Amino acid sequence: MLWSTYDPPSDGAGGTPVGDTPAHHACNASLMGGAAGPTRVCVVEGNSVYREGLVAVITRASGLAVCGSSGDARHAVQCATAARPDVLLVGLGPGGDGADVLHALDHAQLDLPVVLIAELTSGLVVYAAIFGGPRGAKGYVSKGAEPASLCAVLESVGRGKVAICDEALTLLARDMRTRMESAEPLLSDREVAVLQLAADAHRNAAIAAHLGIEVATVKTHLHHAYRKLGVEGRMKATEVARARGIIR
Repeated sequence: MLWSTYDPPSDGAGGTPVGDTPAHHACNASLMGGAAGPTRVCVVEGNSVYREGLVAVITRASGLAVCGSSGDARHAVQCATAARPDVLLVGLGPGGDGADVLHALDHAQLDLPVVLIAELTSGLVVYAAIFGGPRGAKGYVSKGAEPASLCAVLESVGRGKVAICDEALTLLARDMRTRMESAEPLLSDREVAVLQLAADAHRNAAIAAHLGIEVATVKTHLHHAYRKLGVEGRMKATEVARARGIIR
């Protein structure tokens, strides 16, 4: 099973996975109402060991409860639709599928606050995650953060706030200050041109033909842009560059 909902535990020890039958595709009625209670979290994380670790941390925390989990972005909407959590916690691997989850939620018209949890590589990545689009995340947590920090962010987002863990906030402030104090443009004119065409969904060969350069040169400019932006991959580079106003 690629996703599951959770019944509320009877002994306070934590949620237990329930079956993949239609009867179980909705959370227990006691969790669905508007009465005051714990912040209900659905966990989306591709690594099963890490996902179960997140589930264990959240179920041990007072004020939080796990109502579902999913192993990938494709099934996150199914899980969120069944569980109707207060917060969706999305773990990002090296490739990252947080944007896929946000787009899928929009497509399904599910207005759920998302907290991203990822390795910290750049403050600009944090900035892009929160501010880099019409549907940004509401929270960001480092995968190296303490459990108490993770739970604090989840509870804050569950109360309608935007929350960032201390490690991510420190890195964000440092990188933003460095960029603002820099006298030189972050990217060269050619790197901006290549990244803009990449953001417009042009392949490397088409970019090369448009700019009159070799495909290998296009790849070099893209890799330089990735390094300067502190990201890996075309999707994340365009997100950060748009958030910074470098490309449209």
